[in-house]
Amino acid sequence: MARRNRTRGTTKSRSCSNCATQIGELLRYGSKRLRNCIDVVRAATANHQKSLMFAGAVPRDDHALVLRAVTKNGSVLRFGSKRLRNNIDVVRAATTKYPQALQFFGPVPQDDQDFILHLLTKYRYYRTMSAWILQFANDRVRDDASLVLTAVSCRDDAYKYAGRPCRIIFSAVAA
Repeated sequence: MARRNRTRGTTKSRSCSNCATQIGELLRYGSKRLRNCIDVVRAATANHQKSLMFAGAVPRDDHALVLRAVTKNGSVLRFGSKRLRNNIDVVRAATTKYPQALQFFGPVPQDDQDFILHLLTKYRYYRTMSAWILQFANDRVRDDASLVLTAVSCRDDAYKYAGRPCRIIFSAVAA
């Protein structure tokens, strides 16, 4: 596992991240009681956030634990409880570094026009993101012409994910 660094004479671990991953994945084989222990899951997710997928229902619903995990790795939002996927603070933390986490939102953040506008303006320089964001928004948001216009200003074909009234208008303009 460890090898000698010839230039300094110190020992370095080759695969620290592999060890953390293995420790986090050991939660998979723990008992139900162990997987529902918040302290155990907190320790497992400290270095390997995806170990939240093996956690029981109690830790998946713990606000502080899930918030810390999604701050480090937004993709683990999918393993949080339904209640926390609807929590705007948790969703904001997840999308800070990983905007693709919006596919795991609950219906409440998908229906929040201010939040969707925030994402569209934050990721306006990433061409594919505007279409992606619009795709996972609720119908009420996709029917808002100003939001669709913001998305289309970043990526021309984002109108494909707009609601029917907006899609008809933008396809007529594009033609």
